[in-house]
Amino acid sequence: MVDRITGETVGTVDLFDFDLHNGRIALGLFVAPGFQKKGYAKTALQLVEEYVFGFLKINQLYCHIAKNNPASIQMFEKENFSKTILRNWIKSSSGFEDIIVFQQFIDEFTARKENQLT
Repeated sequence: MVDRITGETVGTVDLFDFDLHNGRIALGLFVAPGFQKKGYAKTALQLVEEYVFGFLKINQLYCHIAKNNPASIQMFEKENFSKTILRNWIKSSSGFEDIIVFQQFIDEFTARKENQLT
């Protein structure tokens, strides 16, 4: 991601684990510390949703978020992603930790867009 005015790199967006058979793709989203809380992540997420659902016609977009990342959790909740917990998913120095999976589906995204237009 690049700031249109300054030309500075502010973060990155990554689509990976593209599974055509099951119609899903994973999202990685990073905003550099100096650029956080300025709307870059939300704008990037909305553009990714348009691309994944509008152009690629993929059924599901998902993202793994650490439980200690409240800003990302809040953003995905505000964007109406479904939330699921994967228990003991990641091993850390203090033991196993849960992660949150946020999912958005094409039918939910399409319905939300249609509701915004009416």
